[in-house]
Amino acid sequence: MARRALLLSGADLARWRREHAAGDRPAALPYGADALEQNGLRVDGVQLSDRRVATKARDVVEHRLGIPVARTVKGAVKVARAELVIASLEREAIAMSALRRAHVPPYRRAPLVALTCWLADDARGADEATRAQLLARFANVDAFVYWSRNQTPILRELGIAERKLVPVGFCADTDYFTPDPSVPQDIELLAVGQDGGRDYATLFDAVRGTDLVVDIVCPVSYLPPDIPQENVRLHGVVDSRAYAAMLRRAKVVVVPTHERAYPTGQSVALEASATGACVVVTGSTPLREYFTHEQDALLVDVHDPADLRARLRQALGDEALRRRVGAGARANVTGRFTADIMWRDILTALRDRDLLPA
Repeated sequence: MARRALLLSGADLARWRREHAAGDRPAALPYGADALEQNGLRVDGVQLSDRRVATKARDVVEHRLGIPVARTVKGAVKVARAELVIASLEREAIAMSALRRAHVPPYRRAPLVALTCWLADDARGADEATRAQLLARFANVDAFVYWSRNQTPILRELGIAERKLVPVGFCADTDYFTPDPSVPQDIELLAVGQDGGRDYATLFDAVRGTDLVVDIVCPVSYLPPDIPQENVRLHGVVDSRAYAAMLRRAKVVVVPTHERAYPTGQSVALEASATGACVVVTGSTPLREYFTHEQDALLVDVHDPADLRARLRQALGDEALRRRVGAGARANVTGRFTADIMWRDILTALRDRDLLPA
């Protein structure tokens, strides 16, 4: 019988697999979790009803509780059969952690691993009461996987045991995001992303009043109100195929971010790197774990529009630099940041902690 891993995810995994098979998604499962299937684990999900009544009832319950619970509850049988339960992301782990604390079978059977993005950032500036609440919510998680080592002391200070901390590198799909030298690079500057860590205000200050023009893939509602219209072309949201194509067309991909505990911007920066693009990225503490200045990216200071402007001009004005950095970027991702590498490192850490058999 195949060993099973259960992936608790807000995504419809069956649909995700279909879209990947059609070439409309870069990986067969979120966070490249299909790589587990190359390591002897069959990955299951929990399919929820899409009937209107069921959806409305689920939304009401989860809104009142403030956490996702439907997949955890409906997936009880799959939890019982699983060798490993992976929550993607940490909010998906809260309900199962609570059920484990209450000794509800079968939730204590399989190790619970949380792919963790925001916990360290939430904890960093929180008061003692909030920190205690965060720790209690995740008390029965067996391992926290997170994507930059700078978060380790923050999570340790929160009160999470060292044996539960698993820092790994993030991943990009290097088979989907590939270079294509035949594609004309007709986009000078490209910025993509809509998470709260993006720093479009600094980017706008960098290009405002110059001859620089940046194409932005992001809903306008996520942008600061003072958009320099003469310097910005807005594209809203595009699908994965169009996104990958735009990365290949870009001379420079710029990823401006705030300083966060987590490596905000890493998805776009790594996916652009995988296409061989020249990436200009904010040198936040976590992203400096991913990139080396002038080797595989151009790093700029946080919240420094003058530095960002200078680096954009440098990159646009030096084709040899762009080619060298782009080649280094592709090598950096293929050598360090693939799904196979990330999940291999996770499984190794879990075995070292006796959460999985050797």
